[in-house]
Amino acid sequence: MRVLVTRPDSASRRTAQLLADLGHAPVLLPLFETRFLDADPRILAGNWPVLVFTSANAVKAVGSAFISSHPTVYTVGGATAHAARGFGYTTIRAGAGGGRELAAMIAADVASGALAIADGAEILYLAAQDRRPDLEEGLAAASIPLEVAVVYRMEQISYSTDFILSAKMSPVPDAVLLYSPNAARRFFELATTQALESPASGMAICCLSPEVAAACPVSAAGRILTAEAPNEAALLETLRSLR
Repeated sequence: MRVLVTRPDSASRRTAQLLADLGHAPVLLPLFETRFLDADPRILAGNWPVLVFTSANAVKAVGSAFISSHPTVYTVGGATAHAARGFGYTTIRAGAGGGRELAAMIAADVASGALAIADGAEILYLAAQDRRPDLEEGLAAASIPLEVAVVYRMEQISYSTDFILSAKMSPVPDAVLLYSPNAARRFFELATTQALESPASGMAICCLSPEVAAACPVSAAGRILTAEAPNEAALLETLRSLR
């Protein structure tokens, strides 16, 4: 199948290889690019016993800057945990799900004594500028203090209508992979710009999570496939039903 990949460039190339290995023809259409931001010197100078990452991009933004503190690292999943290990972090707790589930894991560890934190904000969340509030709300509900440092943002990539139509949508892909609510909204903005009734008649809309699916327009509801788990392996599995 011809599959449109909307991830940022470096990640999309890894996904393209996975698709090719499965016998598909990947078409790369990154919708955003990552911009790393300089961390606040106060944050860099601090001693943070606990770090939280909800994306591999956040790990890449700070690299091994906090390695000397030997922190306990919490991540949203295996891919982010793998990125953290790549920079030398060794004590890692990987959640299964999104920010809400990760907050629940941290709260449970604090309640059980598995994670000991003193009074004050000793947990540092390395975050994106545009993010869901689930993690912060979950920890606030558990009365667990948190310091947030914005270390990257995603910037929208502009494309001409002619380029999209000629280079990416001809022939029409069998499926598009959407990894975030922002990517879903941006993809359908491009479709509207093309003056199409829908991105492509019959094209499957494969979404990483229910939150991504919810960001798609109602008109696409009949063509949405949602991964059983919020990871790329489960997302690629949705393509099996299209064969």
